[in-house]
Amino acid sequence: MKHVILSLIIIIALPALARAQKRDVPRVNFEFGGGMNFAAAKRDAREVNQGATLYIEGRYNPAGLPVDAAFQIDISAFIRKWDNGYEKRPRSTKFTIIGDYNFHRGSLVNPFVGMGIGIALDEDDFDDHGASPHPGICLMPRIGLRLLKHLSITLDYELSRASHNHCDLKMGFYF
Repeated sequence: MKHVILSLIIIIALPALARAQKRDVPRVNFEFGGGMNFAAAKRDAREVNQGATLYIEGRYNPAGLPVDAAFQIDISAFIRKWDNGYEKRPRSTKFTIIGDYNFHRGSLVNPFVGMGIGIALDEDDFDDHGASPHPGICLMPRIGLRLLKHLSITLDYELSRASHNHCDLKMGFYF
């Protein structure tokens, strides 16, 4: 119990103890972009082809703190192939709340790390229009760079249902 209380105190106090970064950044950013994803496992398929990812994100930057909070909507799809020629095209739509720690907020090169949690609507095959999505919890650790105050490169790993886990490499534009 002592470890849990100590962990909570550290998590709550960390933003206050963190070195305040006095650079001017907009209070709110909007980001949109896309990229490619790599499925985590073949499962029982012969191969997995990389797929595409599209996303939009709204971000709030509190003044004087090196952290931000964001809400992201993301759509990802990829293809699994079997030896008999059968293909499946899983798709995930995610609604995620994200917290990031920025190492050099407001500078021309700003590395960050973050963690997100949200809801994933996983579809086993987006060609099957009668299928309903499977809702579930989604966790998303991520690392990235914000460059030149408008470009973003992010690598994240999205954990939802085992058949839909994947890694995304995203490039975006924010303003």
